[in-house]
Amino acid sequence: DGHAFITNFRHPVSRIVSLYNYFRFVVPQSPRMTDDARIDFHCVDAAKTLSFDDFVRCDHPDVRVYTSDHHFRQLTGSQWVYETPATRIEDACAFIDQALCYYVCEYPEASLRQFSLRLGLSSLPTLNITRERPDSVVEAEIGAETRRAILDINTRDMAIYRHAVARLLEREQA
Repeated sequence: DGHAFITNFRHPVSRIVSLYNYFRFVVPQSPRMTDDARIDFHCVDAAKTLSFDDFVRCDHPDVRVYTSDHHFRQLTGSQWVYETPATRIEDACAFIDQALCYYVCEYPEASLRQFSLRLGLSSLPTLNITRERPDSVVEAEIGAETRRAILDINTRDMAIYRHAVARLLEREQA
């Protein structure tokens, strides 16, 4: 209450591809000294050892906490607890509408214009450290069944993503 906030959005399929590539190729394996590290690195281990299709379909809670409706839980409760929050999608969308601005990865120019208008920023640094790797999973090569599997476990993330895109485009028209 009383704080302005910003956030970012990414299509769930793109987010899971990026997550998998990041965990698989960038994050080093590490000893598990705490429960938090155990949870975090279970997903890293899964990305390092499973194919992308198997990673998407992995229903271990320490993986699902990352792959299933992560952004919805982040905005409405705890993204680190794999459970369905009591918050309704409409309430999450109303919360999003209160954001000062937000960045939608698939709409960089419109997002940047909103950041410029609302925060006076003329540029935002961007870096995708897994994009250029030849062994990375590429979204365009994902099969229809795997894409559907991602969307099936991200219905709330897809709903808030669509809402955020619609509001961003409305702000562009204003």
